[in-house]
Amino acid sequence: MAYDAANEEYNGPPVDAAAFCVADGQGRLLDVGEGLCLLSGYPRAELLSLSLAELEAGGSGTWHTALINTATSGSPARAEIGLRQREGGVRQVEVEAAFLPALGQVILTFRDSAIFSRVLAELRQKSEECDTYFRNSLDLLCVADNSGYFRRLNPAWEEVLGFPLHELLGRKFIDLVHPDDREATMGAMSDLAHQRQVKDFTNRYRVRDGSYRWLEWRAAPAGDLVFAVARDVTDRILAQERLCRSEERYRLLFEEMMSGCALHELICDRDGNPADYRFLAVNGAFERMTGLRAADIVGKTVLEVMPGTERHWIERYGDVALSGRSAEFEEYAGAIGRYYSVRAYCPERGKFAAVFNDITERRLMEDELRRQEQSHRLVLDNIPDIIARFDRELRHLYVSAAITRVTGFPPEHFIGRTNREIGMPDELVDRWDAAINEVFSSGREQRLEFTYQSPRGLRHFETTLIPERGADDSSAAVLVVNHDITELKNAELGMRQLNEELERRVGERTRELELSNRELDSFCSAVSHDLRAPLRHIAGFSRVVAEDYGDRLDHGGRDLLTRIEGGAQRMDTLINELLSLSRTNRSPLECHPVNLSTIAMDVVTDLREAAPDRLVDTEIAPDVMAQCDGNLIRVVLSNLLGNAWKFTSRTERARIEFGVIPSGDQQTFFVRDNGAGFDMNFADKLFVPFQRLHARDDYEGTGIGLATVQRIIHRHGGKIWADAAADRGATFWFTLGDCLGGRPVSP
Repeated sequence: MAYDAANEEYNGPPVDAAAFCVADGQGRLLDVGEGLCLLSGYPRAELLSLSLAELEAGGSGTWHTALINTATSGSPARAEIGLRQREGGVRQVEVEAAFLPALGQVILTFRDSAIFSRVLAELRQKSEECDTYFRNSLDLLCVADNSGYFRRLNPAWEEVLGFPLHELLGRKFIDLVHPDDREATMGAMSDLAHQRQVKDFTNRYRVRDGSYRWLEWRAAPAGDLVFAVARDVTDRILAQERLCRSEERYRLLFEEMMSGCALHELICDRDGNPADYRFLAVNGAFERMTGLRAADIVGKTVLEVMPGTERHWIERYGDVALSGRSAEFEEYAGAIGRYYSVRAYCPERGKFAAVFNDITERRLMEDELRRQEQSHRLVLDNIPDIIARFDRELRHLYVSAAITRVTGFPPEHFIGRTNREIGMPDELVDRWDAAINEVFSSGREQRLEFTYQSPRGLRHFETTLIPERGADDSSAAVLVVNHDITELKNAELGMRQLNEELERRVGERTRELELSNRELDSFCSAVSHDLRAPLRHIAGFSRVVAEDYGDRLDHGGRDLLTRIEGGAQRMDTLINELLSLSRTNRSPLECHPVNLSTIAMDVVTDLREAAPDRLVDTEIAPDVMAQCDGNLIRVVLSNLLGNAWKFTSRTERARIEFGVIPSGDQQTFFVRDNGAGFDMNFADKLFVPFQRLHARDDYEGTGIGLATVQRIIHRHGGKIWADAAADRGATFWFTLGDCLGGRPVSP
């Protein structure tokens, strides 16, 4: 391909020039000059069938190899041979070889006196022209070997890919090919290696900034070399992709639109008049609205599908397809028995698209509305609200019958008169007139409340004034709805009185609760002191008996003493946890930014010091911050991490993790372990005081810790829950809300 492209610029020397030929690296003749035909006596076609070896008469047949190698290296290359003559003779000629780098080929000239120098100069000029074309081509030109290395590149490569040419030369081009395109690229190289041209092949090449550009290739093999031309088609391919996405969007729109849509082709008779039309495509809404399936009608004409189709449908659609004018209309389709609202337009001459909606229900509703208009008026005249309409002169246009129950006057008394003319108090007239005028001027709904002294006593009304739109969208009238809210006002008065009574009772109850809390604090302190003293005595005397009289007791006695002391310790722990549980609801929250990771690391450090022989992998997320009460959250993490430490005590490779998962504007914290876990069927007992999901002999504890944790989390406005499976560990999740009810504290 590169040789053919070069020949568009290089058509060989003039026929009167020195004898010459062009050969590739293997000595195959690619072109011959007329002078060589004259020197040898061979016609051009016969010469092209020979090789350089066969041009020498009586030689070894290898004369050209050294000559070509020397020329390719850039050194002067000359030789003398006996040129074979077609008629059987031999002519001694001097051969000079020159390498054409732009083509990767060798030109050999056979000296024939004075014109030799001129031919050589012309050939050099052609070579320079080829080099100029190579350097200035907007396409990417390259010469590569069959091993996949760049041998020569033009400057366009640097402009497109951004790599300096010296970084590309000698580099394997497959390194720049997008990984997804390498297999296909290697397939194209295989074709070239088998001396087959490659045309219109595309792949992606990496740009220096890491992006990729699409290149379209044409390449031709020439022995061990490949001559290739590439063109940057990135913009074209991206445009094609955008077009495909656009077409897909329009296809989806066509399929998913709520309106029925169909594309048709008009069929005319011999005189060019519309006679029928053929269905080309229909969407799903078309099928639903007509009951016709696309598979049954596409490709068929309307008269084939529905022979009873009225003539006016064909004529109206025909006018659209032939004139290009759009049309909108509502029509009854007798063949289907439905009313349709249709918009038809012409996408191209002879075709039309119809977008339609089934309005059968609307038509039936309009008929029904007309039949119901009278009954609606009857309803308006009998509802308890007073309905009225006013014009711009503030005159009554309509008043419902309910007016009589309030004023004692029939509706006819008000028609054509203003509120002032019917005797409404001046202050109330001014408010009404201002509200009506505001509706007319702004076009917005207005509301007002007023009281009216009626024959039935003082009445309260809530009034809504609504604009009625005219043909030009301006307010043509004002509709007024007067709703009697006397009972509601009376109920509101009673509600206010009730609220005042409730506030009084709540205040009293609050004072009682405060007194109760103070008494509870005193009780807890007393219980703590009064219960702990006997417990200390029990524990102390048990230790004295064990130390002083232990050698006199048998094994059963010593075991009973151990149990007494253990029971006393558990009772002391239970008292402490009960006191902690009671305090969680009484101490005020002090909210400030707290580093939960630091607290978690402190808790784990304490646990390790208490059980130095345990090997537990812990992972604590760094710098987990929260707005909370630091002391109470330390209780939460001590309980959760302590439980994780306890329930992994029988796990071979124990692991405990603390972290956080952002979820919107809220954080969800978690403590996870791979320990004993529990059956989720009993999860409702987790946070109930004194409820345990494991036997006391398996894992010690009081059943108070998680109840304390839940109360603290709830006080922070958060929530806590758990996921677990028996023998597969547990994860406790919690949020902290906004530290509701807390007192902000500066850090």
